[in-house]
Amino acid sequence: MKIFLNIFFLLIIVVSVEAQPLTWQRVYSSPLPESVGNGIQTFDGGYVVLATRFGSVGAGLLLLKLDRFGNEEWSKIVDSTVIGFRIRQCDDSSLIISGNLAGNGVLIKTNKTGDIIWRKFFHINNQYTLFRSVRCLSNGNLVICGSTSFPRIGFLIMMNSSGDSIWQSTFTSSEWETYPEDFCKSDDNFIYLTGSTEGSRIKTIIAKFSLNGDLIWSKDFGSNGEGDKQGGAAIVPISNQELLITGLYSDFYSTEAHFTKIDSSGNVIFQNVLPQTNSSRSMVGTTKGNFAIAGGLGTSSDDILFILINENGDILNRKLFNSSGIESDYSSSIFETSDNGFLITGYTTYLQSTQIDQNIYLIKTDSLGNAPTVNTNIIENQLPAGFKLYQNYPNPFNSSTIINFELNKSSLIKLEVYDITGKIINILANGFFTEGKYSVSFSSNKLSSGIYYYKLINNNLSITKKMMIIR
Repeated sequence: MKIFLNIFFLLIIVVSVEAQPLTWQRVYSSPLPESVGNGIQTFDGGYVVLATRFGSVGAGLLLLKLDRFGNEEWSKIVDSTVIGFRIRQCDDSSLIISGNLAGNGVLIKTNKTGDIIWRKFFHINNQYTLFRSVRCLSNGNLVICGSTSFPRIGFLIMMNSSGDSIWQSTFTSSEWETYPEDFCKSDDNFIYLTGSTEGSRIKTIIAKFSLNGDLIWSKDFGSNGEGDKQGGAAIVPISNQELLITGLYSDFYSTEAHFTKIDSSGNVIFQNVLPQTNSSRSMVGTTKGNFAIAGGLGTSSDDILFILINENGDILNRKLFNSSGIESDYSSSIFETSDNGFLITGYTTYLQSTQIDQNIYLIKTDSLGNAPTVNTNIIENQLPAGFKLYQNYPNPFNSSTIINFELNKSSLIKLEVYDITGKIINILANGFFTEGKYSVSFSSNKLSSGIYYYKLINNNLSITKKMMIIR
């Protein structure tokens, strides 16, 4: 009976924690520069981030898997050659990655732990082929948009779950070149695409397709040919009759972003220029009927900008995020999470000595875009040899457990234990330690059942692991 009650109360604790909106900011340091694609929430409540790591040893297509608190569960170089752009999770829990390699569009399917199931290369009309966005449909099929070169034309491809092409559809604009960026599917089974078209003028392009790949119409709008330009970075349906587009908007004097409503025939209902913006890179519809945008704003440094906006273009909230206050920060995507908050994915030059090096920067907000100050993590399998924090044993445990850590050189370190709210409840080590291996005993006599975390801090690096107490 006692064991049953302990398990029952533990389940209550876990359910209570799940119901609370979590917020955090994390920088994940790496010895190599990283270009970040996007991040999504996975079915287990955690997150997976797609990035490309540049360099020699250890470079390639990176997947970083996190728990719901932003702590690393695993990281993996999936492919040493492909440059990644977008990742999605399909209904069967598999991960689909769109990318590019040496003039080929590349699509990779992995299982939920990042092991490759298949990898496919594509050419459209024997041209240099660039993949951009990818989405999974409910029937298991996949849709990808992108562009070719010489001439630069846009395309959509539908594939089955094995990566075999079902149909390909290409389209052009009234200008010389077409650059698709994003697409969406409406509830009445049409695909709407947006991007930019470039020639004598740079304008926003939109197109509508049937699920059979038939092009219904293609239009472009914006730009009076007097130095202004604009494009579409993201498109989201409001209903079967109306959609919203956001992206770059600039003229002779400033660079901002636009928020545009169109109907299902491609006619512009209105276009608003968003004030105090330099870019709008991603947009998502919310469960409350509003829309969240991740962009950027240049101040004394480049900051990540969050905007919450309704379908009429009224700004409900806006937030600026900067990892350190002096470095440059850029967003790449935004994703609504299961607690009605948002995951903003981007990169920062924080923790590096030059503006060339980049690190993954993630912001988990609540439903209004609020998040605490930044915390720094380092991707564990990229830590210097000998700086390690091991999983406690036993785990779960009742009264006490052993935590082991290893240092490759003498340094100041701190080993902390904190609860699920982030409150520090014990400092197990704090001071100057010589190089070597250490064991620390942690007693839980005064603590209740639940999930706890322990963190090893060495200068500006840290490793965090999870443990569980069961009474």
